[in-house]
Amino acid sequence: MIYKNGNLLDEKPYLNDNFIYEVIRSEDGVYLFLEDHMKRLYGNLEKANKTELFDKIKGIMSDFKPERNVESVMIMVDGEDVFMEDMKIREVTDFERKNGVNIGLYEFERLNPERKIYRKNFKKEVQEIMDRNDLFELLLYNGNEVLEGSRSNFYYIKDGKIFEPTKNKTLPGVVKKNFYKMCEDRLSLEVEERELSLDELKTIDGALLSGTGMDVVSVKSINGRELSGKDYELSIELAQKFREFIDDYKKEFEETRV
Repeated sequence: MIYKNGNLLDEKPYLNDNFIYEVIRSEDGVYLFLEDHMKRLYGNLEKANKTELFDKIKGIMSDFKPERNVESVMIMVDGEDVFMEDMKIREVTDFERKNGVNIGLYEFERLNPERKIYRKNFKKEVQEIMDRNDLFELLLYNGNEVLEGSRSNFYYIKDGKIFEPTKNKTLPGVVKKNFYKMCEDRLSLEVEERELSLDELKTIDGALLSGTGMDVVSVKSINGRELSGKDYELSIELAQKFREFIDDYKKEFEETRV
């Protein structure tokens, strides 16, 4: 279902290619990290000089409670209109949670990494490549520099340490923020920022992805090369720990709602 300014539409409308959007995942009737998502959406609207839409979005969101059978909701701002659409997401399977996912490479540079803008042609091309090669995600690179996933943040592990490519060239992530928090508060691990080249990518044996639709998932292979060893095992453990972090978030939310 899709709504325009709070009213249900009979069919999906045509939207401009570069609309501002935010996807919020729902689990068991709880919007995950809702405050962080709304803060990012408002920040993007402010950069686009659309602060007058804040109150409209707050009003619409207050009327929409997450349903237990809705996996996620997408908020889209096109001009002065606010659209909301219930979405199905590509769930991470139990096998992938246990073993990791397969990813490939794609040359690309995000023009404005600080703003989340929908680009229809890019997303369509990426999805076709992933479907054709049975991949969960594509890792973006520019020249010899690794950036991020097409719909995710990317982390790599070397000698038990966790790194992320340079922050100002990757999209700020809500799940990323909470992954950092979990690592620091619960595991006393720091996620360091450090550039990664394609050459060095071939030497790593542990990697993770984070994003709204997947939360945090380990990487099993990159461009056909399988990862293994202690760094790979740490990636599996970190992904499992983040699932526990989400379960605790939902439990705390339910307790405050009673």
